[in-house]
Amino acid sequence: LQSRALVGRWVHDSRSDPSDRSDRSDATVHDTSPNRLTGKLVNGAAFVKDNGRTVLQLEDKRGQYVDLGNPEAANLSVPLTLEAWVKYEQSETWYPALFGKGYEQSGAYSLHLRPGLTIWFELDGEDGTRHFYNPTDLSLTPGAWNHVAATYDGAVMRVYINGRAAGAGKETKLVLRKTVEPLRLGWLGSYGYFNGRMRHVAIYGRAMSAAEVFARYRAGRAAP
Repeated sequence: LQSRALVGRWVHDSRSDPSDRSDRSDATVHDTSPNRLTGKLVNGAAFVKDNGRTVLQLEDKRGQYVDLGNPEAANLSVPLTLEAWVKYEQSETWYPALFGKGYEQSGAYSLHLRPGLTIWFELDGEDGTRHFYNPTDLSLTPGAWNHVAATYDGAVMRVYINGRAAGAGKETKLVLRKTVEPLRLGWLGSYGYFNGRMRHVAIYGRAMSAAEVFARYRAGRAAP
């Protein structure tokens, strides 16, 4: 079930996945999904070790991010799930990006942080309407690993932090817009760069259930 409808998956621990090459020394980010959506490390973004894991290190002051280009597989339809483990280090940057494909008038789908470290989940319709959900009852803990997931099943937008649903969800109907903006990790082409570390970033062409999101959180938390 975990790999069903997998669009892309990046920054994995090379010990647990022999196909992962994220610990290599070049400036490439490899995708362990069948789509092989390879990206480039920009402005000195690098892989580092964190408690034995290979993770992505991004510094906002250096404008670092990962550029995955505009492959057709990244032009999503619905339903969908966006997922990542992030360790955010406090900085003065407003609205630091997690990942997504553009934002505002040129956007399609994205996740970023708002003041208070709440999650802003945005989906942009083909008619130009911006649909966003920013529940404020749960937030990230800075300096610690946090699991973030956002889902849309065609009717309700949902956000999860560390396996728990944030808010009650937002009902909305849309046809997701396609955009020529590249898929990026750590920057959306506007607003802030992410400052900290990322691992296990994934996109699925289906909406995970609440139980599955919680299971993903538990599994990632238990990993060495």
